[in-house]
Amino acid sequence: MNADQFSWLLSKELQGSLTAEERAVMEAAIAADPELAAQRRLLMAFWQQREDKADPNRITQQAFSRLVDNIKQADPAQWPDAETPVVPFPEYKEPRSFSWLKVAALFLLLAGSAYLLTMYFRRQPPQPAAPMASKHNNKGDRSRIMLSDGSVVWLNADSELKYPENFDNSKERRVVLTGEAFFEVAPDAGKPFLISTSKMNIRVLGTSFNVKSYPDDLKHETTLLTGAIEVILKDRPDAKIRLKPNEKLVIPNTPPDTIAGNPQPALMISKPTYFPDQDSAMIETAWTEDRLIFRSERFEDLALQMERWYNVDITFKDKELANLRFTGIFRNEKLETALKALQLTEPFKYKIDNGHVEIY
Repeated sequence: MNADQFSWLLSKELQGSLTAEERAVMEAAIAADPELAAQRRLLMAFWQQREDKADPNRITQQAFSRLVDNIKQADPAQWPDAETPVVPFPEYKEPRSFSWLKVAALFLLLAGSAYLLTMYFRRQPPQPAAPMASKHNNKGDRSRIMLSDGSVVWLNADSELKYPENFDNSKERRVVLTGEAFFEVAPDAGKPFLISTSKMNIRVLGTSFNVKSYPDDLKHETTLLTGAIEVILKDRPDAKIRLKPNEKLVIPNTPPDTIAGNPQPALMISKPTYFPDQDSAMIETAWTEDRLIFRSERFEDLALQMERWYNVDITFKDKELANLRFTGIFRNEKLETALKALQLTEPFKYKIDNGHVEIY
């Protein structure tokens, strides 16, 4: 919506003649553009301070004359002839019905005020960016971060979150994630929350969801619990994927296979995975409760999770063992206890040496 359209709708709102359809259009424009919302607040305050019961037409004329003087001072080039008088609005008696002339006067006043506000904001020095903070978890560590807007982030092991110390002077709330985190985003329609990872950008206004985006993993995942989010893949920005509650987006972490005729890896939207017989235990978010849950997981993939969970390195001497599959749940078990539990279902041996585990 351009400035003239916005000013015209606002002038009708001040007159009390805004239709339901016009109000819906204006509210949608304000919700999408924080600058329009700020202009509306300032202009409403400006107009209300100048209301006078004695003669509304005279007040409109005086306000418009003051506006012209302010524009001349702000930008003389817009009014090159300083001697040209301002033609007053004609004297008239306002009928009981809606007065189009007063709306026109209001429109000129608001459009000019919007111009002055634009000139004012252009002349203001740019606000310095808020200092950036960074939280990095080593393998074996997990943490909880409270952002300045009230949003809460649970950061998993071997992960990093970069975020502004405050969002006061920004139009958006942007953070950068490497690894895995669970977000509970505080609602703020004027400042969308944006998460950038190596594979995707996620846009949200207020919701709870899990993002798993380790650079070396075979896949990246976003699991939505409540609200709604929009995911934009960095390698195909024209594709926007909207998730609904209880949906998970899986993105293969593979390069385009142009030889096979598949320029982009296939995406998949599925349901979150729950541990058998425990419907409340969602595998994707169990780590936030200090639980490592896995179902029919390849040993090689499970070993990668265990490396982050226990802060160790795991290698396979026998590659066939990497394809064994396990189902289970770890709570507070020590590393050796966990490995012995896995041995109860599949035959393998292990050796632990100073933070290194060899499977054979």
